[in-house]
Amino acid sequence: MEDKELIQKFKVKFDKNFMTPDVIGYQVKKNRVVEISEGRGFENEKIYGITVRDYKNREWKDPELSKMFHSRRQADIHAKKALEKVI
Repeated sequence: MEDKELIQKFKVKFDKNFMTPDVIGYQVKKNRVVEISEGRGFENEKIYGITVRDYKNREWKDPELSKMFHSRRQADIHAKKALEKVI
């Protein structure tokens, strides 16, 4: 499956995160999609979310790598590591 098709399936399946609703972008490696998004925390501080999902056997799996960050740099580092862990 091509990256664009996998991202489209991801968008259709998952709603926006209420804490980080503004999508910055997507990264794909093999069957893993990583979404990077931003929003505002409870004290109106900028936060970043990383959502990670694997698509296997026509089902979405949660590898439990999704996380929230207060720094875009830390979010980007985590996204990179999540893609490196693809089996």
